[in-house]
This record gives sequence, C-alpha cells and structure tokens, in this order.
Amino acid sequence: MREIDQDIWVAEQPLQYFGLSVGTRMTVIRLEKQELLVISPIELDDTIVRQLQQIETV
Repeated sequence: MREIDQDIWVAEQPLQYFGLSVGTRMTVIRLEKQELLVISPIELDDTIVRQLQQIETV
C-alpha cells in the first residue's frame, strides 16, 4: 500500500476482465475514530494485512 495523502492509502492489483487487463484498486481511509474504511477491497496477502494492522482497526 502507498499513502497518497494524510490518512488515505491505496493498494493496486492486476485484474483480468473478459480477457482485458484492467487492474483494481483498494482505497483505505482512516476515520476520525481511528477506524479504517476500506473501499473496493482487493485480495489480501500477508503484506497488506500487516500494513492494515499497523495503521488501525478495519
């Protein structure tokens, strides 16, 4: 994941759709209560799980 602004991160992943390579992106936003809002989640791997846990509670 990479931070694109204060309290906003994105993670990108390849995705094939009807034979086209379109990719997908997950957005993570830290809310005022220090909770995380995950928009359009991607398939998680150990690295992304660890990164999310370091930021806050999903």
